[in-house]
Amino acid sequence: MTVEIFWQLIEKARSTAGTNDNAFASALQTELEALSEEDLLLFQFIYEWYEITIIKQPSHLMWSALVLINGGYCTDTYGFAGYLITHGREVYEKTLANPDFLATLNPKKDKCNYKEVRRLAQKIYMERTKTKIRAFKKIYISVWNKELQDEITQSLTINPEKRNRDWTLDELKGQFPQLTQVISKQGKK
Repeated sequence: MTVEIFWQLIEKARSTAGTNDNAFASALQTELEALSEEDLLLFQFIYEWYEITIIKQPSHLMWSALVLINGGYCTDTYGFAGYLITHGREVYEKTLANPDFLATLNPKKDKCNYKEVRRLAQKIYMERTKTKIRAFKKIYISVWNKELQDEITQSLTINPEKRNRDWTLDELKGQFPQLTQVISKQGKK
């Protein structure tokens, strides 16, 4: 399992599911079931590292973009990370570099939250190998790959601008003009 194959699996599942998030988990499960046990562990590792990369950015502007989308609050951080990951590499990477890129997804209030595939590779591995959670954790730690972690981290461009937690919604609209335009159109429907 490589980073490239990880994203190919995500893209293939997204292509199969289209915009239907409910169908995405099923499509990804089909892809993951064809993997070896080692690749399932590595897929889980890569997914979690991309997830951690989002979550460990509490001062990043993408969180302010999410506040704007939701009209004043953030939703589950793991869910938001899953939302970005399951929309593919381009969405994930471009959102880290420029949170206004979220506008291309036409995000809706309380819908930027997707946790259905968070532990999917782990679940498939555990069912296939009849492994319990404690044993899985020991096995999983053994595949922790510093080189792969560094490859992922070094490949990402993260916008260095920090969010201001005191920004009002009107100030956020100025920070994210494309996102504001999308949200305004949704409100007129």
